[in-house]
Amino acid sequence: TGSHAFLDRNKTPISLPTFKPATGCTNASDFVVRCIASRLRGGVAVIKHGRSRWCRSRMRLLLLHTDGRTLTWTPVDDEPNTNTTTTTTTKTKRRHHATNHKATPLDLATCSEVRHAWSPDPKCHGFTGTPILRSKCDAANAHKSFALVFPKRTVDITAVTADQCKVLMEGLSALIYRLQIAEMERTRLKLDEDHISTTLTGSSFTPSPIRTGSRREM
Repeated sequence: TGSHAFLDRNKTPISLPTFKPATGCTNASDFVVRCIASRLRGGVAVIKHGRSRWCRSRMRLLLLHTDGRTLTWTPVDDEPNTNTTTTTTTKTKRRHHATNHKATPLDLATCSEVRHAWSPDPKCHGFTGTPILRSKCDAANAHKSFALVFPKRTVDITAVTADQCKVLMEGLSALIYRLQIAEMERTRLKLDEDHISTTLTGSSFTPSPIRTGSRREM
């Protein structure tokens, strides 16, 4: 539908079967993509909700790798790397693991959806957002929260402001859309090259021998 598709130069909706942008995001122009890439390369501070129930929601810097497609995150500068207050050995281990767990780089080209916390969850009828957002995001912050949905996980985020949330959702939707379009084009070209190569190597064409005529002696 138009609310989940980008528009081409003729304002015609273009959707991908592999990706669903955030509701209302229809602009994937070069300008939007360049802006979000520039912001993310410099780092954008957000609250990231951990996947484990033992992992608290923490401030993180979202970062885009120089390749333009790999997303990761790091602690903000003023956040301590360790916790000093614990009551049991078990809690100490859990907190240490949650704080020092290294972020797994994610390929944005494999993201299947940018989903606002108020958007329907297709896997849970009658619910919105994601399981992590529903369990860790306060209702008061839902308006500025969203998730990036990947095949085996989600990255659940609460922005600092509603405006920042809107900019991130629109920018990431555009960037992921363009990455997947580029990936589809590379795949198409590769298939074309393979087809041409197969056609040439499998051809039964045999060049005819050059016939040399004998000159009559006078």
